[in-house]
Amino acid sequence: MDMRAWAPAAVLGAVLSVVPSVAGAQGGLTARARVLGGYTHQTPPIFGSTHDYWTGVMPELSYLALEDPRGLLRLTYGFTAAVHTRDPVEVANRLTLVSSYELSKRTTFLLSADAYQSSLSNYLVTQPVIDTAVLVLPTFNARLLTATGGEALAWAASPSVNLAQTLEAVYARSLDPEVDIDNFFTTLVLSAEHTWNVDGLGGELRTGFASLHTAPLPDQRFVTLTAAPRWRHDYTPELSSSLSAGASLVLSPDDGSRTLVVPYGHASLLYTLGPTSAELSYAGGTQPSALIGQMLRAHVVTLRGTTPLSERGQVVLGGSVGYLHGSVVDLRPGAVPIDDFDSVVGSADLSWAVTDWMQLFVRGLFTAQNGAGATELSAREAVTLGIQLSTSPADGIVVPRRLPQRVDGTDVTPLR
Repeated sequence: MDMRAWAPAAVLGAVLSVVPSVAGAQGGLTARARVLGGYTHQTPPIFGSTHDYWTGVMPELSYLALEDPRGLLRLTYGFTAAVHTRDPVEVANRLTLVSSYELSKRTTFLLSADAYQSSLSNYLVTQPVIDTAVLVLPTFNARLLTATGGEALAWAASPSVNLAQTLEAVYARSLDPEVDIDNFFTTLVLSAEHTWNVDGLGGELRTGFASLHTAPLPDQRFVTLTAAPRWRHDYTPELSSSLSAGASLVLSPDDGSRTLVVPYGHASLLYTLGPTSAELSYAGGTQPSALIGQMLRAHVVTLRGTTPLSERGQVVLGGSVGYLHGSVVDLRPGAVPIDDFDSVVGSADLSWAVTDWMQLFVRGLFTAQNGAGATELSAREAVTLGIQLSTSPADGIVVPRRLPQRVDGTDVTPLR
């Protein structure tokens, strides 16, 4: 096997080197195994396949460390082996780290990382439904190494003044020699906010850098600078909102590049009631795409949520649907404009915990897009059925990956 397939281990190892020690923590190791199969129908030109039946296994090890109440860390490694009727045998690896630390009574630190070696088709099918994002897909099915790291630091300077800093980095590289992809981008956000009883008013500064290399497209580098005021409001203990709007300056260190100013905006409604949650969000502005190696000017609307259909029977429904309308940003002088494009991604998952150690699940996925390298509408529908066996029941702890949206902070309190 290509040794680059194990590169996620090196990526996660580097992240672990800066994680606070959890040697004295209490936690546990859980082993899981999923046996699953499915059917995929694809409409050209994406992936060049029409029908595919497949079956596979997904063993997984997950370790949870606790420093109650100050720290949580979950480390998970998963392996996938699948046999397809139209595609070759597929092997994938994934490493995930999620951690949350209360450095003091007024300071919170979050750190997360994901490293994934997989083909694009397997990545789409095996992603958790709640994590499904609206993507612009390339017109190939290469094996990819993707790595994502995120960090957030929040400090309550006073009972009514909050300061925060977040950093995100994304890297994507092809593991197939015939596909040349090597893309990287990072975003740093600084924010300050004054809070009242149910309101938070402040602003944020964003700066980003992207280095995009996807042959045969020309290499490009981008720098983005964004300033936007922000308002948060808790309507009820269940419903809250967040709204920010401003402008972004897009430029490039490449010789002869133009400069562009575009509107920036983000809005969301969040509903949480016990184990039920739903979020409707809008994002507008520029964003780099690690998969197609382009800077996009896009409008994205996403609705996602999860709810138990039967708490007693432990039947849970989750789903996500999103729509993207965008265009390619090209700052080179004389660049020929590319037509706008649209992308839709939807997924749903129904799971039933038959016992503490056995779970049944069914999942559906739908993607469709036009433009962005495709000469006609391309679509994909997939259905997956499976059973999961576990050495222990779910621990009921959700380690937060992001800072709270609600002013009272209850939407990211670790669930136990």
